[in-house]
Amino acid sequence: MSYVTSRLTMKTLKETVREQNRKNLAKMRSNPRDWRIEQLQSIADANGVAYRQPGTSHATFRFPNGAKLTVPAHRPVAPEYVKEFINEIDRLATQKAGDSDDDG
Repeated sequence: MSYVTSRLTMKTLKETVREQNRKNLAKMRSNPRDWRIEQLQSIADANGVAYRQPGTSHATFRFPNGAKLTVPAHRPVAPEYVKEFINEIDRLATQKAGDSDDDG
């Protein structure tokens, strides 16, 4: 595989993952039940949210605005944690949109 082909493939893969994360976030909004911690982590990655789960039964998400959310890594994740996670992602998106409006 050539360098150009591999770069196009990586770009396509990233776009596919980004689109799947958008779809999952929309599904989470409509039904906050039956989600796994890995799905929250994938959405966190896509939105620049740091997280850690150092061999424990909890994952801690640290949002760029300073918010912290500790989620038990049970399957499924309890709906109240999913709702709080969505709220923080939405706050982050609102802040990013406000920051880009300030730049222009």
